[in-house]
Amino acid sequence: MTYEEALAQLRNHSNLQRAEDDQSLLYGLWRADREGVPPELSRYVEDILACLAVANRELNGSRPSETSGRQNFSVIADLAYPVSGLVVGLLQRHRQWSVSGRFQATALEALRDAALRIGMAWEMLLAGDHDDLRSELETEWDAVV
Repeated sequence: MTYEEALAQLRNHSNLQRAEDDQSLLYGLWRADREGVPPELSRYVEDILACLAVANRELNGSRPSETSGRQNFSVIADLAYPVSGLVVGLLQRHRQWSVSGRFQATALEALRDAALRIGMAWEMLLAGDHDDLRSELETEWDAVV
């Protein structure tokens, strides 16, 4: 996947660019609310993390731990709104569904965990020293629990 493709997919996930509805995380949340069926988030989150891994290389180079300085500063500006939109969208649905009691605790935990994983990956990308964003995210994730 190229950086341009990753950016387009992230914009679609956050409903900032029209593409396939079934490829959009925020559309998936809307549809789950409308149909009253808890969303299956894992495929969306995996795609978003793959996109962020590509963006990490675009921003920080092929070996971020060995690189000093950014390779492409525009990545931060390109991604800030789509990524924040995803985290906020997940947390808004979490709050809405928590207050309404619409879904069971497992669905709410999945929303929380999706927001946290995306937020952690974004923070790691900004840190600029993670070579393998996805595997290092899993290491960090395991340390949190």
